Amino acid sequence: MRKRSVGFIFAILMWSTILLSETSFATNIEYYIGADDYVQLFIDGTLRASYDNINQSGGDSTGLFDLTNGWHDIQIIYKNRLGSNYLGFYEGDGVTTATLVPLSSLRSYDSTGSFINGLTAEYFDLSGTFIKKIYGEGPIEHGAMWVNSDLLTYYQGVSPDVWAGNFNGWSTFEERLSGQILVGSAPVPEPATMLLLGFGLLGIAGLSRKKN
Repeated sequence: MRKRSVGFIFAILMWSTILLSETSFATNIEYYIGADDYVQLFIDGTLRASYDNINQSGGDSTGLFDLTNGWHDIQIIYKNRLGSNYLGFYEGDGVTTATLVPLSSLRSYDSTGSFINGLTAEYFDLSGTFIKKIYGEGPIEHGAMWVNSDLLTYYQGVSPDVWAGNFNGWSTFEERLSGQILVGSAPVPEPATMLLLGFGLLGIAGLSRKKN
C-alpha cells in the first residue's frame, strides 16, 4: 500500500509539472524603440528592431512579437555619432498607444550579483574606449528634446537632467544596455524547478516510508 502511495505522489508531481509548463503562454507585444541616430534591440539574442541614419535627426523602429510570458534576455546597443542624441524604449499591444517600458519590467545584476530593477549600462566613446558603468538604469528615455524652443536633456524620464551624469544632449558616445525584460504577467515557475521540487518531495516520501 505504501509503494502505491509513493507512486501516486510521483505521478501527481509529474502531471503538475507538465500543466505548469504549458501555462507559460505567449503574449503579443509591440516594442517601439526610437533613436538619434543608431540603435539595435536584441531579445533572446535575436535582432528585433534597429535604426541607423546619421543624416537625419532621428527615427524609430517597431515590431509586434509573439513571446512567452516571463523574463527574456535583452540587449540594446545605442550610438550617437553626430548632433543631438536620443534613445527611448516603449511597449504596447499593437492597438493601444505605446507607453514607456517601466523600471519594474527591467532587471539585471548589480555589482554583488543580486537582481535589481533596471538594466546594466556600459558607456564607451566612439573608438570603443570604456567610460563608465551604471547599474539599474531605467526607464529608458534619454537625450535631447526641444521644449518651448529650449533644448533640454532627459535622463530616465526626468527633465532637465544630464544623461548618466556625464553627457549632455549633444554628446557623442556608445551605450550598451543589458539584462532582462518581463513580458506579460509574472513568470510561471520553471519546469526544471518544479521537477527538482518533485524529486525532493519524492525523496522525503521515500525516507518516511523507510522509517515506517
